[in-house]
Amino acid sequence: MESQRARVLVVDDEPEVTQCLRRLLRRHFEVEVATSGEEALEKLEGFDPHVVISDYRMAKMSGRDLLRQVRARQHDALRVLMSGWAEPSAIESSVRDRTANRVLNKPFPPDDLVSAIREFLAERAAQAASDSHLGKAAHADHIEEAGAAVR
Repeated sequence: MESQRARVLVVDDEPEVTQCLRRLLRRHFEVEVATSGEEALEKLEGFDPHVVISDYRMAKMSGRDLLRQVRARQHDALRVLMSGWAEPSAIESSVRDRTANRVLNKPFPPDDLVSAIREFLAERAAQAASDSHLGKAAHADHIEEAGAAVR
């Protein structure tokens, strides 16, 4: 991820919020914004984000519904749900069913969002490295077994 900037999609039906988050995040990441769930789904056709950040309460499509669709389309993307107000049970349910990986309550310190994204990307990179190492070890075991079978 070092040579390539991580991609982040920010979704909120308040344009001021999306623009504020764009200004904050563009110093660290490649950022796209959408002001509705429908617009976000359209953006996903040409923008492959590592992270999708969505407000919970939006007109037409809730952030929870959007993140469910993101999860189905791009399972590996970090899904962050922002909420200024929501039923605690809905938020808990979003995390429990893995619709959202993280929840941030508005207002939140800007550094919390940047830190959450960086932590996720570091975890994902470590997991990928571990998977790669395990894959190589399994491949080596397979070669060793095949060699033993030939003898």
